[in-house]
Order: sequence, then structure tokens, then C-alpha cells
Amino acid sequence: MVEKLAKEKKIIEFTLESIGDAVIATDNDANIIIMNHVAEELTGWSRADATDKLLDEIFITLDAKTGFVMETPFWQSLEHGLTVGLKKDTVLLARDGRRSYVSASSSPIRDNQDSIIGIVVVFRDISRIRQVELSLKEAKEEAETANRAKDEFLSNMSHEIRTPLNGIIGMTTLMLMSELNPEQKENLDIIKMSGDLLLKLVNDILDFSKIEAGKMTIEETEFDLREIILKNLSIHMASAEAKGLAVNCHIDNVIPQLLSGDPHRIQQVLTNLIGNAIKFTENGEIAVYAAIQQRVDSGLLLRISVSDTGIGIRKDQMDRLFRSFSQVDGSITRNYGGTGLGLYISKQLVNIMGGDIGVDSIPEQGSTFYFTVKVGISRQRLLTSANDDAENKNYMKKTTRPLEVLLVEDNMVNQVVVADMLTLRGHKVELANNGKEALQILDKKRFDVILMDIMMPELDGLETTAQIREREVKTGLHIPIIAITAHATYSDREKVLLAGMDDFIAKPVQMELLFHCMEKAVVNQTEMAKKELHSEDLNTKELFERGDEDNARKLEEDMQGLVEAVNSLDFRKIERFAHRIKELAYKMDAKIIKNLAFKIELSARKEDYDQASKLLMSLKEQSRCLAQWRPDIGLRDTIPRSG
Repeated sequence: MVEKLAKEKKIIEFTLESIGDAVIATDNDANIIIMNHVAEELTGWSRADATDKLLDEIFITLDAKTGFVMETPFWQSLEHGLTVGLKKDTVLLARDGRRSYVSASSSPIRDNQDSIIGIVVVFRDISRIRQVELSLKEAKEEAETANRAKDEFLSNMSHEIRTPLNGIIGMTTLMLMSELNPEQKENLDIIKMSGDLLLKLVNDILDFSKIEAGKMTIEETEFDLREIILKNLSIHMASAEAKGLAVNCHIDNVIPQLLSGDPHRIQQVLTNLIGNAIKFTENGEIAVYAAIQQRVDSGLLLRISVSDTGIGIRKDQMDRLFRSFSQVDGSITRNYGGTGLGLYISKQLVNIMGGDIGVDSIPEQGSTFYFTVKVGISRQRLLTSANDDAENKNYMKKTTRPLEVLLVEDNMVNQVVVADMLTLRGHKVELANNGKEALQILDKKRFDVILMDIMMPELDGLETTAQIREREVKTGLHIPIIAITAHATYSDREKVLLAGMDDFIAKPVQMELLFHCMEKAVVNQTEMAKKELHSEDLNTKELFERGDEDNARKLEEDMQGLVEAVNSLDFRKIERFAHRIKELAYKMDAKIIKNLAFKIELSARKEDYDQASKLLMSLKEQSRCLAQWRPDIGLRDTIPRSG
């Protein structure tokens, strides 16, 4: 029997020595009775010296951040029979002063009667793992810092390039509208074409940056595919005619007139494909086809293709087409120019829109580039007549509704360009050289719309907008503010929208886009709103009294949904409910609620919980006014008062 016990003891000792982790066992008084050689190495204590000593004398731990001695939780295994572990970033202090990151767990040792007779602590040195983690964390922080620096560089580069471009393209456009002889017109056309090309290169680089950062966004709005395709062809028609190329187009009649999706991105892809087709074709034709490939969910999968009779592409070259900064060979860049980003950006955009892009080609015979994209079917009808549509396209025709415009811009060239565009359209323009001047002017006069530069001396555009919106919270007024800025990155757009601006235009300013944004900001106003443009707004009580019961009840439901979404930190739901409240408030002409809901919607996109919560408190107070003034349709007092 004694011999058997001795043999079992030896087996236990050999087992402990074979384990790669350090092991220490104690009795029920936490005195050490067993430890293996790995435990000796880590603690710096020999078995002989450690035996019968308290575990806390041998196993001393420090907080890695503070260096203070920490109490181990191992006593919980003795007193309560729990299995416990050490906190992260715990350091073991060895007898000789060495320090090492360790992970450890302790478990109770029980006898045949299930009584606790001691504990066993298993631990290991994780210093190398922790060092790798720290290195990775440091590398991640360095990468994030570098990425922020890159974004800042791109933003500054965009500003520095777009500012002079705005002057070049804008003044050239204005001069082309004057009386010119053929030679002058030809020279100005070349300047305009060169400026547009430079702008396209800048946009390609910025789009590439957005895609690489995962910040490319897709919008959802109504559009007419036929209009997009025909507009693209008209833009490229001069280039095609200059090379003697025929241009054909076929759009399947079964495609609905009004679709929903992102027309800007579809147009961007189409523009790139048509431009490439013309660039690489010396004679023959260019053809654009659009058809329904299949019906998906509640929408359609469209297939749009652009064919040419150009130089074609070999099969072994096709895999390079859709890579960034890549063209099929070096001679392409030398002979035709370009960044090699167009097709890469197009592929990423198409993928984001739920489609794909590809090419069929035969060398020296031509190529067909095609892409698919998912779109919805809009149930609304086009209300604009053909005459109205023609008038809208003639952007230089005098407007039937001249607006009072405050242009806040510190660059003299940009002042002249934008002011001349607005004056030609028939609008009245007043200039402010910076935000401080703008606020002083606004103290004395009302405007229909404000065009706001971002980078200005004295007071920049963001701070100026914030001060204007603070004033409006008290007055209940709302002046549309449109940012006109040479900063054009995704983060720049988010900043201006979060500051309370209504829209965003990047320099160089395109006349069509400028007029569209301005007139969109006011055209949807009711006849009552039109009369109020130069008078005091109705107060909140009167606005609610004009509201109808259905909208008020919907507002009640959406407010309760918004509160629940904020409390559950569900940013998608926060954005959705805030958007619905904004639309309802617009219908009820409740400007303060509309503005607050819009700011909450933007905060949700940025996942800024603190800002959303603060704004929600203000929104709830405004909404509760409805219960006071319209008890028959007002909000029930069931909305939690905490943000």
C-alpha cells in the first residue's frame, strides 16, 4: 500500500513537471504544498523555500498601469469554491525583481466528502503575447493617425486646387456666354475643357480616398434613367463628333420612367464608360444600351452597356482593368492619359449599388463594357410638364422667383464668379467677407438663402452657421444655408451637415447644381410659407394649431419609437424615426421640430449618442407643446423624460 502511494505520488510529480503551465497547490490555509519547475522559474522561488509559505507571499501581482500591488482573487476559491482569474494587464513580481505579464486561474481542491481542502493555481507568462498586442495597438494607432493625416492632406489639397479652379472654370463659363469671335470661343472652350479635365482628376482621387476608407455612400432618390443616359451622351457628343464617331442609343421601353436609386453614381459610372469608349475609338461608332436583366425583390436589376469599335483589349490584359492605378499597359497612359482610377472607382460604385461590372472585347475590333445595378420602382408620377422640364434645363433663363441671397465668401475671385452667376439668373446678391460680417448683416436684414464658405478669417462657416441656428431656436425661423467649399471629402460633408447646413456644394461651383440646390431649398414651401419669407414666422403654438390630427398622431408614434431607439442605442432606428419626424414636422410647418429632428438624424449617422440624447430632450419639450395646445390629438404623457 505504501509502495502504491509512493508510485502515485511520483506520477503526480512527473505530471506536474510535464505541464507547460506553472502550477501551485495550497492547503486550506493557503499555504503552498506543491509547485512545479515552471512556477519556480516565473516566481523566482525554489520549491524548498516556497513550501509552507502563504501563497500571497510568493504570488505577488502588480497593476501594469499604476505599478501598485493588487490583491489576487484566489481567496474566493478557498472561501466560496469559485474558479476565478486575474484581470487583464496583471504583472507578476518575481523574487528577483523580474516582472512579467501573466494570466492565471485558481480552482478549489475537494476531497471525497466535497469539502475544500486547498486550491490549485495555474498560470503562464503572456509577456510575448501582450507585447504583440501592444505593438498591434500601437501600429493601429499609428495607422489611424496616418489616415487622419491623409484625410487632412486630401481635404487641404482639395481646397487648394478647387479654389483657383473655381475661378478658372467659373470665369470661363461666364465669358463663353458673351459675344465672342470664333477664335476667342475656341480658345475659351479649350480652357474650359482643360479645367473640367483637371476637376475630374481631383474628383477621382477624392473618390478613391472615400472608397479606400469605406466611406463611399449611396443615396436613394427618384430619377429618370432616360434623362441620365441622354444627358451623358449630349455632354460627350462634341468629343464624338470631333472624331467623326456615330453615337447610337437604345433604351428598352419596358423600363419604368421613374426609378429610385442613386442617379449621381449611375451617371458617374456611365460618364466614365462613355468617355473611355470615345477616348479609345478612332473611327466607327459608340452605342449605349439599357435593359431590364431581371426583377429582384420589389425592384429591378438593370443592365447598361457601352459598346465601341475601338482598339479592344486582349484577354491577358483584362484582369488589370478594374484595379486601382492600373491600365492595360504603359503606352495607354502615354498615348491617352488618365489616372487609371476610373474603372476601379466604377467597379466599387456598382458593387455598392448591388451590381457588377464586366467587359467583352476583341483586340482591334472593339469592346463592350457593361454593368448591372439594382433600382427601385417609384410609384409617383412625373408632375413636371415638358415645357417646365425644358425651362429647368435652361439654367441661364431669368428665374420667375428672384431670391435675396447672402453670399459669405472671403475670396474675391469666387465672390465675382458666384455673384455673377446669381445675378445672371435674376437673384439679388449681398456680399459678406466672413462670418462676422454675415451675422452683422443678418441682424438688419432677412434673406431667402445663405451661401456659406467654410474656411474664412474672423469667423469660419461652421461657427457662423452654429450661431445662426442658435438664434433660430429662439425665433422659430429657418434660413436655408448651403455650404460652398473647396473642401470636398466625405468628412467635410458630414461636418457641414452636422453644423446645421441644409446642403453642400463643392468648388468649382457648377451653375446647374448651384441653382438646383438653391431653388430646391425654397420651391417646396407652401403658398403660406412664400408669403412669410419676409415676415415673422408663426409661433409654435399657431403652427401646431394648424396641424392635422393624422400627422399629430403619427408624430406621437414616431416620438415614442425615437425614444426607444435612443435608449437602446440603435442608431439605424434613431436615424429612421428622426427622418420620419422631420418629414411630418415639415408637413405641419413646425420648423423647430423639423430642425431638431434633422440634427438628430445627422447625429445618428455619425453614431454620436451624446449629441442625439441632448437633441432628443429639446425635441421632446417642443413636442409636448402639442399636448398643451391640442389635448384632443396631443402626445400622451407616456414618453420617458430621460434622454
